[in-house]
Amino acid sequence: MKTLLKASGLLVASTLMANCSGGAPDGCSGIELDVQPYGLPTNVHLYVKNSSDEPRLVRLNVVDPDGNVTDRAVVSAPAGGIGEDKSGTYLPQGHEVTISSCE
Repeated sequence: MKTLLKASGLLVASTLMANCSGGAPDGCSGIELDVQPYGLPTNVHLYVKNSSDEPRLVRLNVVDPDGNVTDRAVVSAPAGGIGEDKSGTYLPQGHEVTISSCE
């Protein structure tokens, strides 16, 4: 499951597992992404829950409907904890958030 959230006219809080077989990038087992809207409908905070016993640096992409990366975010998730993008992310209608890698 590479696509984690697709923006629509009304954003709804969404939690999706990113460690499904076959879809997650290597090294991303135990990673869960939680997308929470705030303020305007196109503004979101990205929270990364790391259930593994090692800290992870998770790289996320915002992808437009044509498959072009329009923005990137990097979230540091501590072992057994939750990391967040402190400044928030702009997610226009029709765009998706995907995990590109976990280190």
